[in-house]
Amino acid sequence: EAKALLDRRCGQERSDKDNGNKSQLYDPPALQEYVDRLEASVAKNPVHLVAYLYTMYGAITGGGAAIQKMVQRTFGLKTKEGVQIFELDLKGTNFASGKEVWKELKRILDEDAVDHLSEEEIQLILQEAPTVFEGNNALVATVQKTRAFGKATMDCTRRVGVSLAVAVAIFAAIMYYVQHYSRA
Repeated sequence: EAKALLDRRCGQERSDKDNGNKSQLYDPPALQEYVDRLEASVAKNPVHLVAYLYTMYGAITGGGAAIQKMVQRTFGLKTKEGVQIFELDLKGTNFASGKEVWKELKRILDEDAVDHLSEEEIQLILQEAPTVFEGNNALVATVQKTRAFGKATMDCTRRVGVSLAVAVAIFAAIMYYVQHYSRA
């Protein structure tokens, strides 16, 4: 099933009529737009790659862990089975968690790389970052159109709805008790 998904995501080649290069064709279209934007941006100015690294790895290491916990809570999962997609494979590295990876990458970019970048390059990175962030959000939005997201949303709504109904009932009972028995 994973291979089928990978084949669907990037299984076709396309020819670039302008220069004869071949590249992958990605699905959904937002992913293709993201890849095309990344390639064009970095070709124009390689320092833009720093904005992509910073934004994407921040999302992957921080957001992935947050989403994993949310999915585990929503579905009542006791193990990480079924949510490993949100984890980085850190075997063979000196990192124990995505949080450690992010911390080191952030340190490298914020401290070490800055010493090797001109003020103009730093400004180019800062100008590119919002566009990268918007592209990341567009990719995340494509997930909302999937069957799995719909099912997770319904399950979460049911759980929240039941919890909310219980909370409202408890609140109503307390208010009734306070109003009814506080007069006596």
